[in-house]
Amino acid sequence: FWALHGLYAASLCKPVLVLGVHADRMGTLSRVLVKKLFKKARLVTVRDTHTQHIFRSMGRDSQLFPDLALFSHPVFPKHDNSHEKYALISLKYIRNFNSSLIKIFVQLCEYITSKYGLRIRFLPLDNGGYDDTAVAYKIFDQLANNKLVAVLKYSSDLRTVLSQFKTAECV
Repeated sequence: FWALHGLYAASLCKPVLVLGVHADRMGTLSRVLVKKLFKKARLVTVRDTHTQHIFRSMGRDSQLFPDLALFSHPVFPKHDNSHEKYALISLKYIRNFNSSLIKIFVQLCEYITSKYGLRIRFLPLDNGGYDDTAVAYKIFDQLANNKLVAVLKYSSDLRTVLSQFKTAECV
């Protein structure tokens, strides 16, 4: 599913960074989509060496996540504060979403807001068995300046979701 998000953002000429993903067995369609995304992505980071090996076999090198130093990488465009611009973060609950990961996302959000002047919008992807909104609020609650952050409501309406991608500075 993350590959579709990245490809859609790329189709809107948005900078695409694939950050902290995990991959296991992929079907044919998933492999094709991920390979297309790799051609568009400016940077790819992974959660584990297993995923790193899978991606390397697909022809893409990646970096292990988390390392917040990568956010000083020049792939992040410079922005002015003259308009209300935002970075869209689509969260998907993972089983081991622990306090360390929450702290990393807090640091990432604070870095993006202070360095690039962007607001943050969390886009939940699921409200089924695990509530992505709950994870976003755990991050939101720990932010020093959470006035620059919004947790969007879950929506199954594709137009609503895609409109968030269209107006984002980066996804």
